[in-house]
Amino acid sequence: MTDKLTEVAIAIARAHCDDYDTVPRNKAHWVDKRSIFNGEPRDINMPFQIDYDDMAKAAMEAHEAALKAEGLVIVPREATPEMLLDGARSIGLTMGAANHIERSRPCWKAMLAALEVK
Repeated sequence: MTDKLTEVAIAIARAHCDDYDTVPRNKAHWVDKRSIFNGEPRDINMPFQIDYDDMAKAAMEAHEAALKAEGLVIVPREATPEMLLDGARSIGLTMGAANHIERSRPCWKAMLAALEVK
């Protein structure tokens, strides 16, 4: 599972007043530990880590779908080298131009800054 997915699963568990790290991974883990977790008996009907993981995955997929429906994407604050190269090419700067890649960086920063001004 990705780190972000784990972070969301932990947050969902916390919202349910549960500690993700002390929750059994699955039913087999619950049986193996004889239902005792963190020194307390845990009901078999309570969520397992795998359930919180599934909830996190569903929440993240719904968020991504909502962004896509609005025509939005998540981008890094700093352009990657590939983004800078593509940006330079899109505005007609070629390998022969001085600082052809670096000249696209201010454009990227200006576009992000425009989003932050409200």
